[in-house]
Amino acid sequence: MTTTREQTAAAKRGRRAVGRITAVAVGIGACSLAAAPAAHPQTQADGTVAIRVVRAVDTSGKWTPVLEPGIGGVKVTLTDDSGNGIDGTTAADGTVTLSPAGTKATGGKYRVQVVNPKPGVLFPAFASRQGLDGAPDQLSSNEEFVDLSGGKTISYTTGLWNPGDYCQKNATLVTTCQPAGREAGSARTLVSFPYDARGVDGTDVHVTDISTKAETGNIYGIAWNKTDKRVFSTAQAKRTADYGPGGPGAIYVTDLAQKKTSLWATVPNAGTTAHGTGTDDAFTDVAGRESLGGVKITEDGKDLFVVNLNDRKLYRYDASAATAAAPKAVYPIPDPGCPAAGDWRPFGLGLQDGLGYLGGVCSAEPEIGEIGFETDGSMLVAFRDRFADRGPAGPSPGTAGQILSGGDLNKACLANGTYVLDTNLGCGITTPGKRFFDTSRMTFHHNAAFAGMALSKVESTIATSGFDPDNLYAVGYGTAWVQRLDGKPDPKHGLRLNPVKDAAPFGKGASMGDLEVLCDQAPLQIGNRVWYDPERKGVQLPGQKPVEGATVHLYDESGKLVGTARTTKRGEYYFDDSTTTPTTSGSANRKAR
Repeated sequence: MTTTREQTAAAKRGRRAVGRITAVAVGIGACSLAAAPAAHPQTQADGTVAIRVVRAVDTSGKWTPVLEPGIGGVKVTLTDDSGNGIDGTTAADGTVTLSPAGTKATGGKYRVQVVNPKPGVLFPAFASRQGLDGAPDQLSSNEEFVDLSGGKTISYTTGLWNPGDYCQKNATLVTTCQPAGREAGSARTLVSFPYDARGVDGTDVHVTDISTKAETGNIYGIAWNKTDKRVFSTAQAKRTADYGPGGPGAIYVTDLAQKKTSLWATVPNAGTTAHGTGTDDAFTDVAGRESLGGVKITEDGKDLFVVNLNDRKLYRYDASAATAAAPKAVYPIPDPGCPAAGDWRPFGLGLQDGLGYLGGVCSAEPEIGEIGFETDGSMLVAFRDRFADRGPAGPSPGTAGQILSGGDLNKACLANGTYVLDTNLGCGITTPGKRFFDTSRMTFHHNAAFAGMALSKVESTIATSGFDPDNLYAVGYGTAWVQRLDGKPDPKHGLRLNPVKDAAPFGKGASMGDLEVLCDQAPLQIGNRVWYDPERKGVQLPGQKPVEGATVHLYDESGKLVGTARTTKRGEYYFDDSTTTPTTSGSANRKAR
């Protein structure tokens, strides 16, 4: 049994990275096996193969068109036993058709390979155990073997993915509720609920309280470290909403299993303005200018980035540490060219495919609260109305403030290498000023969002925080959902977090902060082919036969057997977390034999 050096190296790389697929193609050589016979002259020209390359988001091995768009610009090659072949490039919808007729490629049987356009960022997606037999709805391997003899035509779908896009269905959402300074210390500040929760807290669904005002004070940003299952939250400057024990630069950490929240780090130089009594007039202009803005944790769980609004710098911390006494690095955030000195106001952060994004405004001073990315590469930009954070809470506990928030969720799409907002005729919008997403309530409350935004790429909706989420006329706040396909409100409406009507401390101002979806780490799949290799070259040739019914064992690094599979008639096998025994060695440290 042999493997090529390239395949062995790929296997080692895959075992080090949870969520990647490791391709282990095994060739069986034997002296008694004859070489593949030469092809006979064809009475009919060879046919064609149509390949669709999509960006997958889950581990089902099934192509879901509404969630998994095609990837354009991907090179696909077709070769025969002699190495002759042709290349093609996928169109914008991810499709390409290859025809060997009229080329040097002959023999009827061909090897088709997808060339990864972003190695180290994208990886082969989970393949279906049906393989080519399940085409076109089931995902095939990135490397397939097709028989086009006699004019046969074949179509199939294969996928690439970034494991960072993975999320389980109906994952937990976490958000911040922002209590007024005059409320008791037991008022909740961090809560969680299932993604599909709808209705009213305490009546239709149970919302879990995680932390209190006494533990965190007012917080806005949320980041999730999926590697160690910890939630991080950050202080925010908001009028009549006191800071917690860590002050304006506080980063708090929460152990969800124990519902324990504590101060994790203090970002220096985050501001000096103290909250006052009554209507807290001294804080009128502090919002968006002191304390902290957006916070993100890298996919590997190693780094936490947070924006300091006071000194307008980006701080980097060790996200794996139990506590962080000092940042690992501090980066000035350059002014992109605002009209006047001091106009530049950075705030929101985003991460996608290993790149970080930072958003800000030039002093009209709404705030870019969050940045996200759709699977097709379009950008989601959530705006927060700074005016809502400058307004005071209601005059006494249980009474509502009188500020009306005007936040929004916008979409920006690439055009000639530049992202163009929907309001500027981007993303196919033809009416100036029109938006892709409808964040209105009851047709007359427009721009009802607070800027909290969570995208789970396995769901058909986007979660947003805002007022009147259940589309009823009341002073309520909570989470609403908009549809990714057309931007319309989810017909199931939303979840109201204040069970008592008209009890929101900031009314229809901003009574909530960020939203975060708690996605699990992506699983790992190992596969995929055993074939006869009579020449013992370790190279898979189209004319060589697959081995059906071979038994493949999977062992962890200690030598413990954790899985067994038998190859299909196409010689294919796969292991993933649903077909293996849990092991303390971890799914990233397994090898096939």
